[in-house]
Amino acid sequence: MLGCWLVSAPRLMAASEFETSYSSIYQVGLDGVTQVVLDISLENKISNVYADRFSLSVGFTDIRNVRVKDAVGLIEPEIVVTDNQTIIRFMFVDKVVGKGKVNRFSVSYETQDIAIKNGSIWEVNIPQLEADKEISSQKVTLIVPSVFGEPAFITPKPDTATNNPPAANTSNSYGFEALTLGNRAISAVFGTEQYMRFNLIYHLENNSPVKQGAEIAIPPDTNYQKMVYESIRPEPENVLIDKDGNWLAQYTLLPGQKLDVSTTGVVKISFNPDGSILNQDMWETYLSSSGYWQVDNGQVQALADKLGSAKSVYDYVTDYLSYDYNKVLTGGGRVGALAALNAPETAICTEFTDLFVTLARAAGIPARELEGYAFTSNDKLRPLSLTQDILHAWPEYYDLQTKRWVQIDPTWGDTTGGIDYFNKLDLNHFVFVIHGSDPVNPLPAGAYKTEVTGNKDVKVIASDPVVMPSEDLMFEAVYKRNWWKGVIELTVKNQGMVAGGGSLVIKSEPEGVVDEVREEVIPPYGERVMLVNTARGKGLIAPSNLLIKNGQREIMVRVEQDEAWGTSVKVAAGAIGATILAAGAYTAVRLLLRRRDR
Repeated sequence: MLGCWLVSAPRLMAASEFETSYSSIYQVGLDGVTQVVLDISLENKISNVYADRFSLSVGFTDIRNVRVKDAVGLIEPEIVVTDNQTIIRFMFVDKVVGKGKVNRFSVSYETQDIAIKNGSIWEVNIPQLEADKEISSQKVTLIVPSVFGEPAFITPKPDTATNNPPAANTSNSYGFEALTLGNRAISAVFGTEQYMRFNLIYHLENNSPVKQGAEIAIPPDTNYQKMVYESIRPEPENVLIDKDGNWLAQYTLLPGQKLDVSTTGVVKISFNPDGSILNQDMWETYLSSSGYWQVDNGQVQALADKLGSAKSVYDYVTDYLSYDYNKVLTGGGRVGALAALNAPETAICTEFTDLFVTLARAAGIPARELEGYAFTSNDKLRPLSLTQDILHAWPEYYDLQTKRWVQIDPTWGDTTGGIDYFNKLDLNHFVFVIHGSDPVNPLPAGAYKTEVTGNKDVKVIASDPVVMPSEDLMFEAVYKRNWWKGVIELTVKNQGMVAGGGSLVIKSEPEGVVDEVREEVIPPYGERVMLVNTARGKGLIAPSNLLIKNGQREIMVRVEQDEAWGTSVKVAAGAIGATILAAGAYTAVRLLLRRRDR
């Protein structure tokens, strides 16, 4: 913002009477503190107008050591901090008058809001400049220590790059010109994997007079994250996977029993997600209306028809909704997509997420909600809005071209001043639950409470990299035969800390009795029972072993005989024999009687 004056008669003028040029340097230190220097030039486009003041908005709330200097010397600035930005205002000492004359000055400061280290990764985010059609040119140089390594991701693509081998006291630099920037934010990630150590506590209670089953949702594997469970205490009876991919640990509670479940482990979050196949039934589920997602509403449908793509929906949501910091403090509840559409100024992360999911589904794009934990070093720029143990919500959509679920964060896209959370999500989002079929259930860790206490049930910290454990599946096979049909009951137990299974190729000794492929993922502490049929015409052949191939592993499983089924076959055989003998005796008696009649 400019304050401008006519030389003859002072009056406020428009910024269009100047051309503004920016040359910015962002130099990140090993400690994460970024030194920012903005060299700014104002060229007068009218002879009798000059600028006597200047206002600059930066997308950070933590800035220190602000210095403003023009050709005359230092200028004392006024600093105003708002919810998610800082405004620097000052009056010029040097009055530059005349068409074509240029007022050159600089603004410098330090901030820890640009470069953030979490675990083994560094993230660098430079918000876009405030919109100004009269910016004639801008150039940005990002300088980082060479020990950061080469970026796994940087957007937009830099015009110039200098990468040196990692070493002390050397730097890498990346240059961006005006055409490349297009007044966009700059985002870079150094490192491709993040590790977090967690301890999650769940409180269960059975208030009924009879024994009851209970389930808790423990964080699952997704196409971005892989779980390592070091312990679940007490151990669950089983861990199942629902149709959205949630992991549900099962317990039985006696009448009046209270039970606290503690889970500990490590999650590895990867920058590049795996592919995933979406079947037709789930495709239709992820396009339907449900609770807070009013997909069939006419207002929603009309808007979705105009938007069309996931990127357009994301841009609309981030531009249309405004984050309400007061609502977080007052504990306002979730209102759903339609209410967010009609009251855009009172949104928190649930509204950003619900509106994206709803508009995407209405546009024919499968979408669902994720709830979990998100690392943030500044809760103004990257706020967490769910009340239970300070959790966060964000959406994901299914990309038909890449055949994968893609996580995005429109909330942080809004609050960080335009940082791109659509093309690449950071490595700070840890999924606790997936809401696709149901917008509410299952509940995430942190929401299982039997009484109001000040205890923290969600503890997550960044971790050094860990060696991922191997799968540890145990197989048991029992052969059962009922008349001419043979079946093998195959029990698979996961005794390890990571999920196992996937594609199981099952064959037999002797060959040809069993030849099947099963797709089965079994979480830690999980157990599955599969019925494997023998080949047609092989029902009376009991295989001695099953040969199971799981990835690179080949396992031989001895097939036991089910004595009860064997006994039933013997009893059946005895009954058949007795029937035959009885029939023979009856025939003999009839023949004897006939002879006597003669």
